[in-house]
Amino acid sequence: MTGSLSEWLIRMTPTEIEKIFRDEAGRALATLIRLVGDFDLAEDALQDAFAVALERWPAVDPPSNPRAWLVNVGRNKAIDRVRRRIAFRGKQGELTHELLHNAAASCEAADAALAIAARIPGARYGSIEVRPIWVYN
Repeated sequence: MTGSLSEWLIRMTPTEIEKIFRDEAGRALATLIRLVGDFDLAEDALQDAFAVALERWPAVDPPSNPRAWLVNVGRNKAIDRVRRRIAFRGKQGELTHELLHNAAASCEAADAALAIAARIPGARYGSIEVRPIWVYN
């Protein structure tokens, strides 16, 4: 390539970003795995970082050290994923608790309706005929 490094970086195309991917992805992934401790999370975060690079680098001056930029963005993406996962689990627990509470309230209401219907001989509850059972002690 002719021209200075800064001229080359300004004219960076997706093909050149792909070359950086081939050259730097392995080392960037290894660094992310060491930082986050999870292969799948590191791999997803690196893919997210490269997606951001494809959007940003052609429009603005790319970083002078692409691997460091990818690792930094990948680390931030991994942190975001972990935060979302934690928030989801918290909300999932709250929703589960609320659903179980509502289900219990519905069951109590159904039990109360059955108890009232049981006092009326020959009453029907849905498709079930409720008949009183007399227990003698």
